[in-house]
Amino acid sequence: MELMENFLRNEPEEDKEVTELADEIREGLIKCFTDSLEDDDSDNNIYNVLLDDDHLLEDLVDKLSYLNILEAASGGSLQKDSREKPPGEVTKEEIEEAYLSVLDNLFELSKTVNPLSGVGRDRLETGLSIIREFEKLYWPISTRVTEENISSFEEFLPEDQLQDVTAGTKHAIGALRHMGDEVYAAGVIVYSLPSVSSDGTQEIILDWIMVREELTEMGISNFLMAELLGLALQNEGTGIRVTLPVEMYDDEDEMEKAAVLYQFLDEWGFGFNVSTGDSFVIRLSELEGNMFIDQPGNMAEPLSRLGSKGPVILDRFLRELKDPNRTDLVDLPYTFFDRDLSCMIRKDGELQSVLLLHSYPGGNVRYEGLVSSGKTDPTDVMDLVGSAFSARKTRGNMDAMVYGDFISEEGVKTAAKLMPDARCPMRYVGMLIPDENAFTTREWDELRRKVGLRSNMIPDDGIGEE
Repeated sequence: MELMENFLRNEPEEDKEVTELADEIREGLIKCFTDSLEDDDSDNNIYNVLLDDDHLLEDLVDKLSYLNILEAASGGSLQKDSREKPPGEVTKEEIEEAYLSVLDNLFELSKTVNPLSGVGRDRLETGLSIIREFEKLYWPISTRVTEENISSFEEFLPEDQLQDVTAGTKHAIGALRHMGDEVYAAGVIVYSLPSVSSDGTQEIILDWIMVREELTEMGISNFLMAELLGLALQNEGTGIRVTLPVEMYDDEDEMEKAAVLYQFLDEWGFGFNVSTGDSFVIRLSELEGNMFIDQPGNMAEPLSRLGSKGPVILDRFLRELKDPNRTDLVDLPYTFFDRDLSCMIRKDGELQSVLLLHSYPGGNVRYEGLVSSGKTDPTDVMDLVGSAFSARKTRGNMDAMVYGDFISEEGVKTAAKLMPDARCPMRYVGMLIPDENAFTTREWDELRRKVGLRSNMIPDDGIGEE
């Protein structure tokens, strides 16, 4: 198969656009790795890295051989267009597991070097292409999670992620797996579409990932991460960002789960920094007695007062703002906002300021945004927040939380004055970004040759020729 023939072949096309500076940096890296050969205990010992890589390649060859045997035994009877009755020697679950084993090996190999660049990217793209080829020949093993099929993935999603995906504010990819003759939802990964960071880098936000408990350690997490990275590869230069809470765990089981997640992200190449960030959280009861908030609004009105014209009026208001930082609000459906808690201030019959909130069935409230047609008036802010809090108090359950993210320094400062008891939790912010100086496949093969390893271990006929 051409996909596998091209994988780690000896003479790939050389990148003509590699700059002289990049070459110097790469040569420096090679020298650094070569020097580390003398230190057997070095974390950067390239010989140990190459040996691990070689073991994975040997495993890949074995798995390819087994897959070829299974496909030959099935005689094509499991393919979509086959009219033959399966002979029984090979089941759907067996052929699927064999393919998935090959895929997981390729994804593990892509982690050796940055999976968004160089040899790592080549390996990742080979695996992604095999997924698409498998689905063309056989059946889907991944799916876009939509309103129509999300019920199959509900058990993997917490309340906020479930509602965000249902409303279309976030997106999700689900993994499908055979267990016997039945197909089950095996896991899900949730993400937000690309945004632009402060340094201009395009980023896809990884929001959530979970795998069915009885299917752990079967490569499903790798599979889902690879699918997400494939989206990043569609737009050159795009990275992946993930944010995790900094927590102290009293429960040993929770601590172990967190450790598994951190290790998983670390293996994929995410680099982490600690940040206080721009998030806040406060219990509703902690706002009671606050002189700035615990009072009815004077001019503020609930969004529900707009009636049936609400969707059109709010959409027009948000679009006319042309605020590059709040384009996300325009894309949110009107029904996503709690129209009784979300509120507005109108002047001369036109919207002046709007506070947008989303409520969850459990009682928690998420801040979505506060926007104004001009410079935000602090008095209007207190009026809007007071109106929203007054409306929320009537529902009870003051142990619920209010939380959200700010997009500007001004918002953080305003919140600090209005809600001095609010907490801004520390977070780990992880980034996986392309590296233009990553080893190419050609350079990686050259390193393998230098230490006496074969440069090409993939059979010429790959998985199989049609």
